Amino acid sequence: MSINLVNFRELGGIKTEDKRQIKHGLFFRGPALVLDRLAYEDKKELDKIGFKHIIDLRGKDEVARAGQLYLPGGSTYHHIPAITIENEIAHDDLDTLASDEATFEDAYIARIYRSLPFSNKAYKFFFECIKKEEVPIYYHCSAGKDRTGVLSCLLELMLGVKREEIFRDYLNSKVIYEDYYKRILNLKEIDPSWLVYDRWLDGTLKAILLRYKDYDDYFLKEFGIDQKIRTELKDKYLE
Repeated sequence: MSINLVNFRELGGIKTEDKRQIKHGLFFRGPALVLDRLAYEDKKELDKIGFKHIIDLRGKDEVARAGQLYLPGGSTYHHIPAITIENEIAHDDLDTLASDEATFEDAYIARIYRSLPFSNKAYKFFFECIKKEEVPIYYHCSAGKDRTGVLSCLLELMLGVKREEIFRDYLNSKVIYEDYYKRILNLKEIDPSWLVYDRWLDGTLKAILLRYKDYDDYFLKEFGIDQKIRTELKDKYLE
């Protein structure tokens, strides 16, 4: 399968700590499927996947600016912003994790990363879908790197993927976009906010462990996934 869309990829093949791997053809991540960015061949390939759900994590203004989306055949579209007033509000406990970010923008993005895992309606909907085996799923934001990257991290964490593998998948967005901006767009300088950094995702994981005693407690309290359900999901989605 080859979709000519920057940062479109699937999670299939990512290894877990118990020597299994995520099954292919179930979980896909990336940017918005904007109609005029897709060739006819891309649309045919997307239709073949058989998506049950398309989960759009972007804000209302982003959706309005980007233009019409392509919805693969048989899929149901859900626009559920991952960043809302509720999970963007400052929390004193999360501020203790703030580090010496290089710029105001860097600090703002890091703060968003620390708030995304909590009370997130979009993420909750995603995990409800996978509990019901309503896959394949495509989840996306604008560039498929931040809001999408954090959700990918949580899914991989729940399925038992090693930390280094989680970060490898996350940082693939940096590799992909660096190549795109330099080789395709021929840009000499790249705005740091256009990429991703391990310190941002590290802040996400530290925030979870500041709020909850461990990851098991987090998945139970945020998504209703206890040890029994987690084991069942691993058996469904790993091979």
